Amino acid sequence: EEDPARVATALLNIGNIAFERADYVRARAFYEESLALSEQSGDRTAWARTLNNVGVIAQIQGNLDQALAAYEQCSRFWRERGDTWSLATQLTNIGDIACLLGDVERARDCYHESLRLRRDQGDRDGAAWTLRSLGYLAHQVGDDDYAARVLEIGRAHV
Repeated sequence: EEDPARVATALLNIGNIAFERADYVRARAFYEESLALSEQSGDRTAWARTLNNVGVIAQIQGNLDQALAAYEQCSRFWRERGDTWSLATQLTNIGDIACLLGDVERARDCYHESLRLRRDQGDRDGAAWTLRSLGYLAHQVGDDDYAARVLEIGRAHV
């Protein structure tokens, strides 16, 4: 008998291949099937990783509300589990959507929390990614001097 958790992981991986090929329709179909099997098997970690990918596709396709909902669900899960690395990633994702939606305060708060978590973890690559987003936000609100400083710090982190 097939192990639903293993099948869910395989479907996630196949979805990732379709995603890398920019075949978002197929990727989404694999991800949806993976989500169902992850829930059935009780593998909440695989569920959250897959749901994040569903959010990424929604974001790429311009469905920001759906992307935000997916990222927020993942964020709650990672926070409950105490997985600060995954939480930092989700906070940056949420910040990016908030920025696109014009919610400057929420975006800034998410980026700052993500940066604190990444600093505590020593995650230089992740910090550079979040700093890039923070720099873009600063540019969007017209603070180009701050944007340049933040982007320079981010560049120095990689």
